[in-house]
Amino acid sequence: MRGGPFRGLGNMTERTFNRYADLDDALERKRIPLENRPIIRAFVASIGCTLFEETTSYIKATRSQPGPDLDIAYGWTTGFATREEAEAAGGVEVWPWGRRWGITHPVNKTRDGDSGRRTPLTSGQICPNCNMEMPLSKECPNCDES
Repeated sequence: MRGGPFRGLGNMTERTFNRYADLDDALERKRIPLENRPIIRAFVASIGCTLFEETTSYIKATRSQPGPDLDIAYGWTTGFATREEAEAAGGVEVWPWGRRWGITHPVNKTRDGDSGRRTPLTSGQICPNCNMEMPLSKECPNCDES
């Protein structure tokens, strides 16, 4: 593994484990929402990431060309080299992250106003089969109802 089993994150250290077979394997194992996968696939291909490593909380995607690694999590990605690169990734929101940039994915766990409660972005519709609130795609991930 590049750089040993531990990576520095400011005061924290993130442990890397195994390499994933490919991006789809990584997305599945990290349980990244289906709605987020198309934009992740698109920006990973555009940037040219070819190595995907497991960490305790996100996917570490290494570029084939020089540049910062991308950290891909459930509802966000960080490590874009420029604001333009982050905007081209197609997220819901672009934000600074140290000297790099990050994006918020369409399905995420954002803060809900001042309550501090974490809620995923949803369509506001309820699935008639399982009574779960459906995501923005309006397709129930639990029972494939629309």
